[in-house]
Amino acid sequence: MSIMTGLVRDGFEGKPMEGDEVTFTTEGGEKVASITTNESGEYHMTLKGGASYMVKVTKEGFKTTEEKINLPMGKGGDSYTLEKKFLLNK
Repeated sequence: MSIMTGLVRDGFEGKPMEGDEVTFTTEGGEKVASITTNESGEYHMTLKGGASYMVKVTKEGFKTTEEKINLPMGKGGDSYTLEKKFLLNK
């Protein structure tokens, strides 16, 4: 397994944003997981490594952002951690 972690910030003020929904889907569009950012704008999700995901970040009043992420697999049984930050604009 691999870990995807990161931070969502307001693209104008630069402040961390609580309550954003971060959704992970396969390239085929199948929803794999979803999580809400904490009070510090952070998210952490354990996913199958060696795969590509579409990551979508949404929050009411802000434009949705979406990006394709390739999440590597850890070597020798170790988990791999990928950090990805997002900015949301109004």
